[in-house]
Amino acid sequence: EESNLNFLPLELSRLIIKSGEIEVKIVNKITQPVDITYILPKAVKNGQPYTFTATIPAYNSNNGGNFSATFNLDGYDVDLRGISGANVNRLVTQLIANISNSATGLAQIFSSDSLSVSLKLKSIVPYYAKGYFGQSTDTSSTNSGLNLFDRIVAGNFSLQEAKLNLDIKNGIGADIRASLISFKSINNKTGNTVALQHATVAQTFNVHRATDHPFTPSLYNFEYNNTNSNLVSLLENMPTSFNYSYATELNPFGNISNGNDFVYTDNAVEAHVRLDIPLH
Repeated sequence: EESNLNFLPLELSRLIIKSGEIEVKIVNKITQPVDITYILPKAVKNGQPYTFTATIPAYNSNNGGNFSATFNLDGYDVDLRGISGANVNRLVTQLIANISNSATGLAQIFSSDSLSVSLKLKSIVPYYAKGYFGQSTDTSSTNSGLNLFDRIVAGNFSLQEAKLNLDIKNGIGADIRASLISFKSINNKTGNTVALQHATVAQTFNVHRATDHPFTPSLYNFEYNNTNSNLVSLLENMPTSFNYSYATELNPFGNISNGNDFVYTDNAVEAHVRLDIPLH
């Protein structure tokens, strides 16, 4: 049997779980206790499939033959391609059930009797995921505090030249289209704001996907200096913070990897700013 997991718009074929749980609920409509072995044959850890055993109480009007438990899935490598190996978001399950040795009297099973199982993944944090991650857009704004000029309380600060490098690392195996909407130098002491002026502002650029085996992120660098931007003016503003807004679009070209997008959650997308300020 296989269960269809609601991961949409993600279409996952593989998931290595960093931490998480599976909640299993079983209802026994048989009037005798039942010993079960529940197996996830395509969820493997240390070469062994996930397996648990339990005795489900007999059905009666008081307890209904109900069983519920939550189990740890940390470290399991889960193949989500289903029984056929050609699907996505499908968890294969196997249930083996027998009347328990603790049964009393003659065990009678009728066509109306049943043993039903429902499962739910909870608090899943992936270490690695593979599949097609769909198309999505996001717009964010970040404010980063800056203490470089804290000791300068008054007067002007003259910079002959300066360089700012924006380093971007895409550790996701999926293409990203990005744009820097704005980058502002903010001086909260004076209330003055200076916006960056550069050809890349409000322009889109494509950040290529990372590659795997071996894992290699895609690296990009943008340099802003006193000849291609107004960076000197931004720094002469003696900012107490930088505010920048950006937009991203995941998989702008669609499923060009044929379901081979991937991500190691410890290596996603990173951006770092480096400042080089010679003082004279």
